[in-house]
Amino acid sequence: MRAAMNMKNWLILIKCLIVIAAQSQTVVRGTVYDASTKEALPGAVVYSNVNNGTSTNINGEYELKVFNDATMTYEFVGYQKAVKPLTLNGDTVIIDVYLKSEKYTLNEVTVSANRFEQRIEDLTISVDVLDPDLLTAGGATDIEAAADKNPGVYMADGQANIRGGSGFSYGAGSRVMVLVDGLPILTADAGDVKWDALPIENIEQVEVIKGAASALYGSSALNGVINVTTGFALDTSETTLRTYYAVYDDPDSLDAKWWDKAPVVKGVHLNHAQKVKKFDLVFGGAAYEDQGYIQGADEQRYRGNFKVRYNFPNKDLKVGVNGSGMKTTGGQAIIWNNADSGFYQPLNGEISFFDNDRLYVDPYISYVTPNGTAHDLKSRVYFTENRNSQNQGSKARSIFNQYQYQRVFFEDLVVTAGAVYTDNLVKSELYGDHTSLNMAVFAQGDYKWKKWNISGGIRQEGFSTDGEAMEWKPNFRYGMNYQLAKATFVRGSYGQGFRQPSIGEKFINTSIPGLFFIPNPGLQSETGWSAELGLKQGFQIKKWKGYVDVAAFMNRYNNMVEFRQDSIIINDLFAGDILLGFRASNVESAEIKGIETTFMGEGMINKVHLQIFGGYTYMNPIDLTIDQNDTAFQSGDELLKYRFKHLFKTSIQLKYKQVSLGGSYRYNSYIRNIDRIFEEQVVGIYVIPGVAQFRTEKTRGDHVVDLNIGYTYKVHQLSLIAKNALNETYTQRPANAQPPRTWMLQYQLKF
Repeated sequence: MRAAMNMKNWLILIKCLIVIAAQSQTVVRGTVYDASTKEALPGAVVYSNVNNGTSTNINGEYELKVFNDATMTYEFVGYQKAVKPLTLNGDTVIIDVYLKSEKYTLNEVTVSANRFEQRIEDLTISVDVLDPDLLTAGGATDIEAAADKNPGVYMADGQANIRGGSGFSYGAGSRVMVLVDGLPILTADAGDVKWDALPIENIEQVEVIKGAASALYGSSALNGVINVTTGFALDTSETTLRTYYAVYDDPDSLDAKWWDKAPVVKGVHLNHAQKVKKFDLVFGGAAYEDQGYIQGADEQRYRGNFKVRYNFPNKDLKVGVNGSGMKTTGGQAIIWNNADSGFYQPLNGEISFFDNDRLYVDPYISYVTPNGTAHDLKSRVYFTENRNSQNQGSKARSIFNQYQYQRVFFEDLVVTAGAVYTDNLVKSELYGDHTSLNMAVFAQGDYKWKKWNISGGIRQEGFSTDGEAMEWKPNFRYGMNYQLAKATFVRGSYGQGFRQPSIGEKFINTSIPGLFFIPNPGLQSETGWSAELGLKQGFQIKKWKGYVDVAAFMNRYNNMVEFRQDSIIINDLFAGDILLGFRASNVESAEIKGIETTFMGEGMINKVHLQIFGGYTYMNPIDLTIDQNDTAFQSGDELLKYRFKHLFKTSIQLKYKQVSLGGSYRYNSYIRNIDRIFEEQVVGIYVIPGVAQFRTEKTRGDHVVDLNIGYTYKVHQLSLIAKNALNETYTQRPANAQPPRTWMLQYQLKF
């Protein structure tokens, strides 16, 4: 009897506690806004001092159950923290919060560095963020032009080079991982980037990570990462139409002019974004035609893209699919005929005609649990097919799958972990038929403590080609950032890198006019590390604010892969023939030291809106194991091939009322070291005519200037753009003529 009474008393007590708890529970909900623009802020962190927090959904809305009187805190990168006291009354409480922009910041947010949104000044490594408005003003027709605007980045025939980390690989392989919306876009065969296949019409921003990033992004991130993010629909629908018409001007040397009627470039870009109930919809496309400044090297391409996302009623579950497809045809010339009258003509008049297709589809699902844990499952199926008149066709298919887990612990520790599985298939006349497999697991922690930001991560990655035993490599990454003063941030980082050679580098076996490529199946993987010390100083002058960043860096590479002249094999295979042979080879050890200064500013000065972005990079790329008798090198020069020591870039845009004026400038110093055979005679003749003569005349380096002027009336904008306004005669690599001055008329409609 006594036991039964005790049990009854306990049940009554439990019921009373449940009733009391229910009465004291309050549901706090609301929306977090930007105080200046009144736009909702998705991803803002909301928490109380008595229980776990949450984050705002895509519409900036949040909901949190609170059981005691509490203090509510609202945070978002680039904004001042807001704190709101809360007294419970058992009912639902609505709290809308308007966050103010932090002083001395540009509200620049990057997602690439650590796979979640952070202010650029809090990062432990160098990251540049490029505003797409600078690209539109400059008349960029593809994303390669976007990447090339970043300080420390140099593009050569579509290959990205960050701080001298890459030379010229003849279209095979990349030490820079290129992403679109966080997913790799390197091809399965050559391991390169088809920049014109990426949807520049829907570009939101371009982020460039400088230094080894293999711990988070794996192979090919040995030299850094370029992440192109595309836009989603906002609360109101938006349509953008951009069309342009350009004419190639006469070259500086009239002897090089081959045309009677100047060749033209024309194109149109279209993008539309809107919300339809629970759906976010984006679709667009582009058409492009270039008659070619090199005789016979014309191009036509057509591209379409889409993004569809469904937001479930609970607003924390999203499923979607993105995609883009392109077809391009035309003619291609690799090498000039000579440095004088044949500067804009192909060697011996030979053109390779191509017909290429590109298609990628990205299905994904994202779920955020009530405690704020984010689960993301993303895939990318990427098809490429290249056909040409030289029997060098290649079909490739890549299937990339990634699961990512992310959660905030103790309000200040962000843990990111995940797994990757990639399957590649290549069927090719150019490389042969091959398969490759990539698997990886990764984890990283980012902890914010007082004025410190501390980051550390590890990735274990494995590769297999053609069914061989899996090659596994661990990669580590560490970094710290300390806020020394109100707008002064000091950082340091160390990251390891690893790159598996592409199928193209290992197995390419072909010839083009003047060049012969030899396979090297025994090519070994590259490894390396990068270290950096940096200082970022923010400033604000009335309504104009920005930052200056200074970084000292050092990169080391082992078994670095470089294409090198291989005359011994050529002589064995083709005795008596004059052929220029190259194959990918491992350089035993290389080192690149340097210093980089980057600056950015944006805002109003009196009544003028001024935007500026640029920087200077000094680099010293050294082959530590050079053999002075190696015929691939200039005698006595230890510099890595196809690099220079100095690179300066700046872009400036001014706008006063309806008139805009701007431009960009790039200087790179002389490339001292190239393959010796480009400049020396073989059996009394030059294999590639004119290279030695041209390089003798161009020892001052290259100065390239673009200018633009525009007028905006309501939703219309008309611009006149002069690319290469000084009509500089220059190359990106030997025997590779770049365009003469080009006049472009551009019209944009945005509504």
